[in-house]
Parts: sequence; C-alpha cells; structure tokens
Amino acid sequence: RSGQHLQAITILKQSVSLFPYLPTPYENLAIFYMLSGDAANAKEMVKDGLSIFPSDPNLQAIQRKMENHP
Repeated sequence: RSGQHLQAITILKQSVSLFPYLPTPYENLAIFYMLSGDAANAKEMVKDGLSIFPSDPNLQAIQRKMENHP
C-alpha cells in the first residue's frame, strides 16, 4: 500500500523460499510483479505456484487476469 513495491518483492521472494508450500507468497509476489510492470516474472510466479497448488483459486484468478490483460 505504501508504494514500495521493490521492498515488497524482496520480502516476498524470501517468503517463497522459506515457505514454498504456502500459496499466499506466490499470489502476493505475482501481484507485486504485475504492479511493478514485470509481467514475465508475474507469469513465472503464477506458473510456479500452480505447479504446487493447481486448484488454488487465487492463483487461477491471477492467471486469468494476466491472460485478459497481456
């Protein structure tokens, strides 16, 4: 919310590393990548998250949003 996307990305990358079996860090990191204009990393994060959590509704929603707004 503070607009410090780069700091958030750094922290969320650590969260994904420390807690690879929780979907929330993948979701949030993908969102912050999108907010930063980094669509490639956002897509990669969604892909990584869905490979572990294929039925996660939040990751699926993020993926649909990216598909609708390339």
